[in-house]
Amino acid sequence: MSRLALLVLLLAGSLAAQAETLRLADGRRLPILGRTLEKGNWRIDTVVGELVVPATRLELRTDDPEVEPTGQLRLSTGPLLLVESDLDGERHQQLATGLEAFARRLVDHYRLKKKDLVGAPYRVRAWRRRAGFKAAQERLAPAISRLKGRGFGEGVAGFYAPDLGEVHFWDGGSGRVGARLEQAQHEVTHLFNHLLAGALGRAAMPVWFEEGTAVYFSTAIAEEAPQAGELAEPMIHEASAMEVIGDLEADRAYGLEDLLAVPYERFQGREYSWSWALIRQLRALEKGAVWSRLLDWLATGESGGIARVVGKDLPGFERRWRQALNRERSRLLDHPLRRDERLAAVVVALEKPGPELARSLRSIARSYASVSMAPLALAFFEAAWRGGAEEAEDRVVAARLRAAAAGLAEDEPWPAESLADLRRAVVLDPLLAEARLVLAEALLAIGNDDEAAPQLALALFLAGEADDVESAALAQLRLAGDALEPERKLVGARPELGRAFARARVALLQEEGRFSELVALLEARVRAGTADFEDRVMLADFDLLLDRPRPAAQRFRALLEEDPRAHHLRPRLARALVAAGEVEAARRLAAETRSLARTEGLDLGFVIERIEAALTGR
Repeated sequence: MSRLALLVLLLAGSLAAQAETLRLADGRRLPILGRTLEKGNWRIDTVVGELVVPATRLELRTDDPEVEPTGQLRLSTGPLLLVESDLDGERHQQLATGLEAFARRLVDHYRLKKKDLVGAPYRVRAWRRRAGFKAAQERLAPAISRLKGRGFGEGVAGFYAPDLGEVHFWDGGSGRVGARLEQAQHEVTHLFNHLLAGALGRAAMPVWFEEGTAVYFSTAIAEEAPQAGELAEPMIHEASAMEVIGDLEADRAYGLEDLLAVPYERFQGREYSWSWALIRQLRALEKGAVWSRLLDWLATGESGGIARVVGKDLPGFERRWRQALNRERSRLLDHPLRRDERLAAVVVALEKPGPELARSLRSIARSYASVSMAPLALAFFEAAWRGGAEEAEDRVVAARLRAAAAGLAEDEPWPAESLADLRRAVVLDPLLAEARLVLAEALLAIGNDDEAAPQLALALFLAGEADDVESAALAQLRLAGDALEPERKLVGARPELGRAFARARVALLQEEGRFSELVALLEARVRAGTADFEDRVMLADFDLLLDRPRPAAQRFRALLEEDPRAHHLRPRLARALVAAGEVEAARRLAAETRSLARTEGLDLGFVIERIEAALTGR
């Protein structure tokens, strides 16, 4: 959908004292220095450079109409899940109802008891904007891209943060709810795998079980009133099935022991598909008896010995497993996905679809993009663009898909096709901050700082609440070096960016190892009364690191008094107390935490474990 921004004249006392602002579609007002209309484009001067916007994208008004607020957060609380989103009411309710029913089914599948669910309800956050979700991913789950590569991280549409016990996923606010529910159920399964690990006395589940069950259960349709004694199995996971069948056709089937030995950082798309196939086979054998043996075996904590689950004849099990997959092969060869691949080949040959067909092709492309099916999504996008159905947001999505499909490591440059998509996105919608942010990131990756700098500055000027402004501010500080003027201009025009730059400066000093400067900066903020909670946490951490346990303990105590829910600070307080020789105080802290977990019904197992580790010197 096209954005229509307003160029609003705000009168200040008299017509001679006019101040102009650019009012964006979401209601935000950005101060501008001037404007001229030239050859059908508004050339708008800002404190960080010039914006060139087609006149059709701007509407000049001398009034200031009210704009309906956006981004209202909705909450739905059930016995197992607390679902939070900024979606519209009906869509939010559909997701919340479906996920609560799904969670109840997982409790049955995993044989969990009430004592295993002491932290319920667990938080699930659905994000309407991809940029907002990605900012949360960078903040709460940075290890995904670090361990598996940036290409994999870019394609992620949901994650579970075990330290917080939270699920986050990108919904988008459009498209079929069922497809988004599948993504959410994948991540909620990770949550319940964490609970299952605790119930079985494990630190974590094996990666093949963790990812295989997440893919397997993601396609479940939760029933409010299933038949007594029966647990309906999920529908077939289409993309995984097609990949497994393709491997069988190419005679490169995964061996069981090879699959079980793949570490987390090497677990990619193919491993997800084969672990799905393994879980599906284990669920199907002996009417569920093998699944029960699997849970019993996992409770022993053994890393090997799956023969206890499937029998001593592992080659025989693999043979029967492949035979079962091959029996489905003929049915899957005419699966809609295969038909879509053939249709995509026809679509690629379309020179210029008509407007109506082009819009339909764009809709299909968005559906494929939502489940990270890059080849099909790109084929349909490109056909839609040839027919004139082209939006800036789609170009950004295409750029990300191309990067993900290339399997890039964290520090590798984006493909040239991605850069072309991003440059085109900026032309299509000069006011789309996300396009400029991603383009700047891609340009920085290839060392093109000169082109990246103005894109980054304009992106920060235009950025909304859902955009990853902290990462952009950090990139801006890296480019600026010791120069303070770019930051001053941006914060002067948009004071709300001050917080992002404050956090970014801390991150930059950490990144460059300038710890004495960092401590001095944080202490200056404390004296000035501008230090936030995280600043003071960092100072307490430095006290502990620099062998100043008593000041560290004082800071951690004060922080917990300020926010009693900051349970993640309790193990740090315990370490400070032990280092200061206050072992009895640390023991009282451990007892208090255990009591709090019981009386408040909180899942503090990991916190208690770390406090006890501090007490024993582990």
